[in-house]
Amino acid sequence: MLSTDAIFSAINLAEQFDAKNIVLQPLAGSALHHLVASNFITSDMATKLDTGEVSIDFFRIEQGANAKEGAFDCSRHDGAMLDFTNVSKEAVQNALNATRTIVKPRIADLLDLVTMRLTSAPVAELSRIKISEEEDCPALYLPAMRKLVDQYANYPNGEPRLGVNGPELGTEDILKLVQTGVASIDSELTPWAVSLPEWQLRSAYESFFTIRNGADRRGFFGRMNKSAVYMVLVYCIARTLVENDTVLEGVTQDLKSYRELLTAIMAQSAHMLAIQMEKNDAAIKNGNMVRSITPFEVKVFPPIYRGWLESGGDNDVLYGMAVSGKQKFTIDAITADQADYLKSWRSYSTLISSRDSTTKFTFLKEQLCLAYENILGKENEDGSVMAPHLIVDEMKTFKEVLKTMTISDSDDLHAMCQKLVCRTSFPDTPAEMILTKIDEEAKRNPSLLPREAAALATLWYISAWVASQIVPASA
Repeated sequence: MLSTDAIFSAINLAEQFDAKNIVLQPLAGSALHHLVASNFITSDMATKLDTGEVSIDFFRIEQGANAKEGAFDCSRHDGAMLDFTNVSKEAVQNALNATRTIVKPRIADLLDLVTMRLTSAPVAELSRIKISEEEDCPALYLPAMRKLVDQYANYPNGEPRLGVNGPELGTEDILKLVQTGVASIDSELTPWAVSLPEWQLRSAYESFFTIRNGADRRGFFGRMNKSAVYMVLVYCIARTLVENDTVLEGVTQDLKSYRELLTAIMAQSAHMLAIQMEKNDAAIKNGNMVRSITPFEVKVFPPIYRGWLESGGDNDVLYGMAVSGKQKFTIDAITADQADYLKSWRSYSTLISSRDSTTKFTFLKEQLCLAYENILGKENEDGSVMAPHLIVDEMKTFKEVLKTMTISDSDDLHAMCQKLVCRTSFPDTPAEMILTKIDEEAKRNPSLLPREAAALATLWYISAWVASQIVPASA
């Protein structure tokens, strides 16, 4: 039966509607209509006073509630209330079960499939532009390292033969060969070498000092490829072998030839390092921050570049220089034109971002269509499949719903898939309403458990279901 609290709550709500001259009534033929029609509470049990307050005759209400027969017989109302409760329960349970067991799994399938397909999405043009640091080694700036290689500064360029047929070594053994034995150098050299990818360490050793080099038709300079990393590693490994008079296991040539090969490799790589050091000195002296520029890459000299960033440099300036076509290389020259570079970058990035977004969204829509068609065509658990003409109809609806989506919808792919599935295949169910409310409750209170968010959504849905049976009274 109705409690006193419920009655007062209803009166409070009724007063708000009354103030706006709104009269509500149950939808004809609905479960709520049958419940209201069986109500034993009549209008004369509540009187609106001149003050605007409502006086409730609780004695008559209580008398009616306790009556077993006559004008206030409440058995009819109790029966209607029970029927209403059962109908409500069944309607809500059916909606929740269908949402959980049918709709939600299909949304998950669409999300998973399209997410997988998006791995092959076109690369955004804006993301192709990058700033990369030129290969560098901190040991190259040490006086002790310079002293080691300067003795080979005038070594004549040649193409050392690569006939050292040593064994393959593990990473730890290669790192030991890289160490120079000079503490001031190794303090910088060792951490740097350890930080390198394992493949790079092994490549430097195997390309120049193992039997594997016989399968590589490139010569010394082709394998070095002007790489500062290789120059340092190859020089240090060769120097360690020469200085320690180490004979690698498996070497087939006589010791004299072996030592000559190692010495030539050491001297030529040291000569290349000396040139690299001179190049670095000049760059530091002149403030040459940029080494090379292409439309998609600005390669910078690490020591100058990092100092520039620390003093407030902005990468957008370098991006703007790359796309403007006005190439500069020193900090002074770049700073002089940085306003123009920033303006160029803002204009370019705005245009390209818009184009990238459109391209990405177009690709996403194509993949969503392919993914959903794939899902519809799959065999069901009972072995049945959807008829081809029904798939065509369903996909037609899917594409119509997809047309209503905007780029902003793709920011939340899960929500987008949820809308597409619910509006395409389950438009006459409350599935979208329920799932959206669960998401809203979870976002509003992240500490809620999924079951708690679902319970709040269920309460909201029950209220909405009852409200759907209420309409404005006819004039």
